[in-house]
Amino acid sequence: MYRCACDRWTLKRRTVPKVKNRSLDGTKLEITNFITMHATVLTALSCALQLTHTSTRALQLTHTSIVMASPPTPPPKTFGRAVTQKTPSPPAQSFGKAKPAAVVPSATAPSTLSVNPIVTFTTSAGTIRCELFLSECPITVSNFVDLAESGFYNNLHFHRVIPSFMVQFGCPYAKDPDDPRAGTGGPTDESSFTNLRDGSIISRGTGGTIPDEFTVKIRNDAGTLAMANTGAPNSGGSQLFMNVNDNNVLNWYTPGDSKHPVFGKCIDEESFNVMVAISQVPTQNDRPVTPVKVSSVQVGLPSGAAVAAAAEAAAASTAAPEAPNRARQSAGRPAEPSQPSPTLASPSTPEGISWADKESKDW
Repeated sequence: MYRCACDRWTLKRRTVPKVKNRSLDGTKLEITNFITMHATVLTALSCALQLTHTSTRALQLTHTSIVMASPPTPPPKTFGRAVTQKTPSPPAQSFGKAKPAAVVPSATAPSTLSVNPIVTFTTSAGTIRCELFLSECPITVSNFVDLAESGFYNNLHFHRVIPSFMVQFGCPYAKDPDDPRAGTGGPTDESSFTNLRDGSIISRGTGGTIPDEFTVKIRNDAGTLAMANTGAPNSGGSQLFMNVNDNNVLNWYTPGDSKHPVFGKCIDEESFNVMVAISQVPTQNDRPVTPVKVSSVQVGLPSGAAVAAAAEAAAASTAAPEAPNRARQSAGRPAEPSQPSPTLASPSTPEGISWADKESKDW
């Protein structure tokens, strides 16, 4: 017997008459009631399944919460030296307009110098090292240092060589030793450079010329460096010459048309010997037959011992101001107003340097 709570009748097999003996309306009603009964059963089963699924989902969520709340697993132990993991720091917060990065001063040469620099000429005939008289000739020396540091003199050739007199170089056209214009060139027109004594800016004139620096009377002795010019006032530029003899006729303070200020001198006998060797090479029209090349010109500062010796000499000159020596000029102290500017021999060589002819040339 099948019973349905939603039906008001009971279906019994032994009491249900055969369908063929019942009316058509009664048959339809029975079928409708049967379908309704099964639909109700299916609905009840569906509700029960949904409740079961909801309970299962709640259990899963509870398990997830327990896992997430559990403490992290400690890292494995290490033996020996502990390794520390570096955690990158978060970037600094910036508010408003971003600030530019701080400028870090570069390790460059100072804008002013208190000691005389040393220049090294590396030539195909040997190395020549000279002191530059920045204290006495700041404009001329600063011009030369500016050109040297820019590489202006590198790979130029000596374009004029006269035995027992001098050797000359510094023309940009002399990079080609056969260029007929060698001896006529100079720096860039209207360029500028910094005065290494006071930091002022000095402009070159047309043709790259600089002002004549006729301030301190230093003789054109053998081994000195002097500025070359055309003979006209303020016509020096980049060209210089190295005296290999005492050429007092070239002093700017002596009678005559040739006026060439001295701004440096070689510091050892080996350097002077290289100057002399260059002056003795075979020439044609005062130009070396075999070119003599200056591969590089480098300027640096003297060693600490040399600086200390210069300071000691400056102190000595203060105690004896009447002595016309190089220390007074290197200390930057002008001559007493009541006394004429003395005529100086070329500055003496640093201590520890032995010259074969030091006595005869008053070095």
